[in-house]
Amino acid sequence: MTVTKLDNIMVSSTRKESPYYKFYGKHPTFVDSLRTFGEIGIMSNHEDKKIRSKLAPRGKACMFVGYPESSSPDTYQMLNLETN
Repeated sequence: MTVTKLDNIMVSSTRKESPYYKFYGKHPTFVDSLRTFGEIGIMSNHEDKKIRSKLAPRGKACMFVGYPESSSPDTYQMLNLETN
């Protein structure tokens, strides 16, 4: 699904306009939220509602693995690196 979405917004030497632009007549808004597969990010920890010290960890290191099918384009699927 991600590859198809990217192919529809990309311009190449054989086509001067993207298929997305030809179909909708405008440029996509989700381009700003695209991420690189395998990128490491910090997911905030909402489970712990206690008051923390200033230097306490506020999240867990996770790796980006894709986009969920039924969510907005700025929602990401992350793999928790501490559990594997």
